Amino acid sequence: MQKEQLELFRQRLLDKKQELLAELERLGRDIQENAQDQYQEGTIDSDVATDVFEQECMLVEEDMLRYNLREIEHALHKMQDGTYGFSDVSGKPIPQERLEVLPWANRLVDEEVVFSGT
Repeated sequence: MQKEQLELFRQRLLDKKQELLAELERLGRDIQENAQDQYQEGTIDSDVATDVFEQECMLVEEDMLRYNLREIEHALHKMQDGTYGFSDVSGKPIPQERLEVLPWANRLVDEEVVFSGT
């Protein structure tokens, strides 16, 4: 991969990292506000189930944001050690088209784990 292209990917990763950190901060405030609302409303309020569901949804979203942040950090580390753009599974080059869509990709498409509902 050319140095200019690598720098472009690095900048995209850093931009996405900042975006995720800002989103995590906002979500943290929302989670705290929701928890305070639940505490203030008590257990007899008819909206408790809705509040609990919203809290669970926000916690799942927080987990996904943290996962993506870890993947971005991993990609930035791979840039430092010269392995960016190569699969963690097979060591084969990741197509540039995939990296353009998902700059933190660390596996080939056919190496991704697929979960089925069966």
